[in-house]
Amino acid sequence: MLHACIKGVKSNYEQILNWYQLIYTTSKHLSSLAMESFGSKTFHGEDNNKAGYMLLNALKCGFFSESITVAEWTSKLFSKIA
Repeated sequence: MLHACIKGVKSNYEQILNWYQLIYTTSKHLSSLAMESFGSKTFHGEDNNKAGYMLLNALKCGFFSESITVAEWTSKLFSKIA
């Protein structure tokens, strides 16, 4: 995923942008899941740090993208789930 966010899929970022836009539309639910994982001792059998950080790590790869648009959508998403 990190490589696709940075370089695109064959230098095309459309699929990555679609992914971030889809996640953005469900960000309210995503935010509540993130808050639940950080607020509880365990989350689906995992330590709360692992589950919460795994979620944020999956999303943060857009910050390293060579596409300004992908980086902007990543920023929008993080600001909305904050």
